[in-house]
Amino acid sequence: MRRRTCIREIAEGGVSGVPDDDRGIIYTIDMGFSANADPVVETVRAALSTVEDPELGVDIVSLGLVYAIEHEQGSVRVVHTLTSMGCPLGPVIERDIDDALAGVEEIESVDVQLVFEPPWSPERMSDDTKFLLGMYG
Repeated sequence: MRRRTCIREIAEGGVSGVPDDDRGIIYTIDMGFSANADPVVETVRAALSTVEDPELGVDIVSLGLVYAIEHEQGSVRVVHTLTSMGCPLGPVIERDIDDALAGVEEIESVDVQLVFEPPWSPERMSDDTKFLLGMYG
């Protein structure tokens, strides 16, 4: 079963939210990966690395659009964002996420959540991606 939710429904698990008077919930998201990482999470991350932003031609993991990947007993939750709230290619990226995760045998259900807090910024990109896009002077 695949379920998609949006924006401010994530205030539990590895993605935590705290109230902010001006903007509602601010999410603190840790995408760090360690040597002891869950192999299913790593498989999902690799699958998401095949999903490209059609405008930039760079995968969504390298762009820093994937905020969290959580795995528990065959269920996976992916929290992601877009480069902007009005991104016209958002539906294409979401379809590609679903397609990429459909091929991961280790998971039974996927919950893909689109958020806009914290907002994406170029600082979230990997160093290689910044270099590829000419963002180093």
